[in-house]
Amino acid sequence: MDQLIDVWDVSTFDDALLSMLEDHEQLIRNYRAESVRLRREREAQSPRGPHKENRFGPALSSFREAMTELMTERTIRAWHFTRLTAGETAIIRAAGMQPMTLALIARRLDAAVDAGDLDREFADHLYADSPFHHQIEANRENKIWLTAQPYPLDDSGVAELLDRWGGESISFVHRHGAVLDRLQQVGSGCVLEIALPLRVTTRVAEAAQNVIDAFSASIGVDGGWGGGADMVAVQPIEPEWIIAIHREGDPAFDAIGRGYPASFAVDSD
Repeated sequence: MDQLIDVWDVSTFDDALLSMLEDHEQLIRNYRAESVRLRREREAQSPRGPHKENRFGPALSSFREAMTELMTERTIRAWHFTRLTAGETAIIRAAGMQPMTLALIARRLDAAVDAGDLDREFADHLYADSPFHHQIEANRENKIWLTAQPYPLDDSGVAELLDRWGGESISFVHRHGAVLDRLQQVGSGCVLEIALPLRVTTRVAEAAQNVIDAFSASIGVDGGWGGGADMVAVQPIEPEWIIAIHREGDPAFDAIGRGYPASFAVDSD
């Protein structure tokens, strides 16, 4: 496995990344100081004038592009929040994860019926109501959504994913009532911890920005760490990339984002 990078933890950055960041430390400081100066200058105006361009902006943009290129062949630790049956967990351990499609939704529902978790009529109703039938420019097709930091389980961005079976592809159009109640009885909340090669994602630039933010925070630059980016895998996640599947009742499950992993000290509340 490639060296695993935690985008929030500078100590996991390899020598090439650290060298690039350290070479641009003064640029990061200059850009932030100029941003603060321009903001204060504008706030002191009456009436306020137009926003002025930060004179360090072009150099910072070039630096971000170079960091993105450097990150392309690296691997970060990523997280997928979901709800799984025991059968689905076994399949993921053996075969990994596939990007979501309508065909995969149908197979997942069929498997739930075969396992006795759903009845056929209810499964057909879920399939008919899937938001995958109403995508805008295939915005959900062939994607696996992950995060670049371990959010606490009660975070609003992940709580619903853990609370009801099916994820955005099946359950998110059912906000209340009997259907929601039924989905909450299927499976258990799970967090997949994944060694994610950035070459299979569409968001290398976002991961690069996270690395810059973590470095900025480490050198005390105001406006440093801004939270882990959402990541999108557009190729299958291989089983050997799955570090762990944390399930409700497991020792680390409740500690995710609040003590697990131990290096994650960023306040994400």
